[in-house]
Amino acid sequence: MMLAVAACSKKDDKKLARTYFRTAFLELADDRKGSGRLQAALQNINRAIDQSEQPEYYALKATVLHYLGHATESMKVFSNALALPMDQGLKAQIMNNYACVLAESGETARAKKIWQDLAASSWYATPEVAWVNQGKLCLKDGDPVRAKEAFKTAAMLAPNYLDAHFYCAVAAQAAGQLSVAKESLQTVFKLEPDHEQALAFAEQFALLS
Repeated sequence: MMLAVAACSKKDDKKLARTYFRTAFLELADDRKGSGRLQAALQNINRAIDQSEQPEYYALKATVLHYLGHATESMKVFSNALALPMDQGLKAQIMNNYACVLAESGETARAKKIWQDLAASSWYATPEVAWVNQGKLCLKDGDPVRAKEAFKTAAMLAPNYLDAHFYCAVAAQAAGQLSVAKESLQTVFKLEPDHEQALAFAEQFALLS
């Protein structure tokens, strides 16, 4: 009788699942996270999934697995997350995280396609992020001109987005467009005068004048 009760209650406590999920999220967000904290996060997210199968739980598990170096398993769990019913806004967020794992695993073409779709999607709340991620892939592929255009689009969508302006400067410098690089850096310094990466970059390529 006790076993039957336990079986019936399994995957039925959404409040407990949410507690495990939040604990796992905090473990993952901690700046001091190492292997021990990642393992703790994985244990808690597995407990959450045992109580209630939700797409955001699987997505967080996939992220933890990626940080632990289990890329193949991470992508499989992302697929599990995306197979579950969810609203389009949540799906867009999960797709972005999935694309990040794909990109870091060397599957840049698949990642770029996802970010292109997200940039054009009305369901994705931050299309500027999708444009910046596309730009980074273009830089990695040795195409600074296309990268610069992606970063400029991101900056137009979100004028206070520091990464868009900084990476636009990086791409413009790589493309030999020094006036654009200087202009982008000036915007960075207006938004954050002590931006360390921008200061180092400007000094390295004599872009401060």
